Amino acid sequence: MLLSKKQEYLNLVKENETLKRELLNNKKELTKERLYPESIFETISDSLILTENDGTIINANNTFRDLINHLQTKNKNIGDFILDKKK
Repeated sequence: MLLSKKQEYLNLVKENETLKRELLNNKKELTKERLYPESIFETISDSLILTENDGTIINANNTFRDLINHLQTKNKNIGDFILDKKK
């Protein structure tokens, strides 16, 4: 049986709303999944840093920043925080 144009339109609107809700739910789940590792990184009691191959710091957790008493660590080189025993 053929649906009226109005009924087809209403069905499309309903389907669109369903897809919007699914998209929003998926976005929320992805956000939770992304934030979970970040929260572990920030709350772990060990000092953690992420660096590039050349030693440039990409990220450091609060424990590391507290340890070196230096708030700005991003884009610094890990070598900046190593004491030179020769001096």
